Amino acid sequence: MNHKSDIYNMDTLKNNLEKIISEHERQVQRPFKCSHDFYRFIGIGKRRFWQLVRNEKNLTILEMKRLADYFNVHIWELHDFTKKLLPKNKELSEEEANYIERLGLSKS
Repeated sequence: MNHKSDIYNMDTLKNNLEKIISEHERQVQRPFKCSHDFYRFIGIGKRRFWQLVRNEKNLTILEMKRLADYFNVHIWELHDFTKKLLPKNKELSEEEANYIERLGLSKS
């Protein structure tokens, strides 16, 4: 069994970037536009970013952290599977709970 080839054969996990960008656009009331500063902050290029948005590639943990910081969201909002990494007893503020509900994501 070749573990390295198993990694490359993994399915791409669906992320929520498109929903998060839509929510960001709604909040700022203008279309989201990537700048050079944005790409530098995230640490990736234009091509990779849009591959991530289209769910063609998996997010790395570092990309998730930087995107969460940029969009001011919890890191687990980027991927449904990351919710499993957080303690079950994490309490959300009312604002956070409303935001999650608007994105169509559930806490559990």
